[in-house]
Amino acid sequence: MAAPSFLNSAQFERPLKPRCKLSKPELQPSREFGKLELPAPELEPEAVPLATLTRVSQFLVHDLRHHLSTVYANAEFLGSRNLEPTDTDELLEEIRFAVGCMTDQLDSLLLCTRTGNTMEPRRESLKGILDRAVQMVRFHPQTRHVTIIPHDIPALEGRLDGTKLSSAIFNLLLNACQAAKASPNVKRVDIDLHQNSHCILVQVSDSGQGVPDSIRETLFQPFVKAEEARGMGLGLTIARCIAQEHGGDVYLEKSSPGKTVFALTLPASLFSVLSLSS
Repeated sequence: MAAPSFLNSAQFERPLKPRCKLSKPELQPSREFGKLELPAPELEPEAVPLATLTRVSQFLVHDLRHHLSTVYANAEFLGSRNLEPTDTDELLEEIRFAVGCMTDQLDSLLLCTRTGNTMEPRRESLKGILDRAVQMVRFHPQTRHVTIIPHDIPALEGRLDGTKLSSAIFNLLLNACQAAKASPNVKRVDIDLHQNSHCILVQVSDSGQGVPDSIRETLFQPFVKAEEARGMGLGLTIARCIAQEHGGDVYLEKSSPGKTVFALTLPASLFSVLSLSS
């Protein structure tokens, strides 16, 4: 069976491991047997600006395509007759993880349509958010042969929208992996975190050939991408918008052959340092 056109079906490979427990979406049973219905909206549909819904929907579609790539690749592997039982379990866990990510993002869309809010901040661990983003990108078929190295991440918690921020970091990592994959030498992505009294800085570095001069000025605009690049050209736009919603930003810090660095900043006021024993 041919792969859907929106997926990259070329030579899927997968890293195995991390596990994730998924929660079931809460739906209200209707009086009619066998049917489910969502809670009544808290706002009239016209109360949510169309421009907001359009932007949220575009970002959602972009990320869902990538998670579906993981589901499709693993489904292809599950069709193999030579799989060991442990491999089958790991493939199924990866599919469950991808479905969980998609469910979280659909919940965010529902929040927007019900309340008009594009953010749902709560106290969350930045390390947990980074770990989730790394896990998401490692399961993606386009990260084949790329080494992803998260360096020591301090124990920080802040009032963050974890679903959206993990999406921002995921998109930065996927962009870096795609660039590193094209490198003729070492294919590597590094993640570093720095902090000072003003901000938290997340740096994503790759060993690719650098950002083409032709798109540097428009890099963060929607649908801008290098000619040979795949995808919709929304990844960096999504990352910057989410960072700005948190009061931060995303920018290109450095770009040269063998070393490109994107930085995501968040205000230090969102965080408190936790002791190792807490």
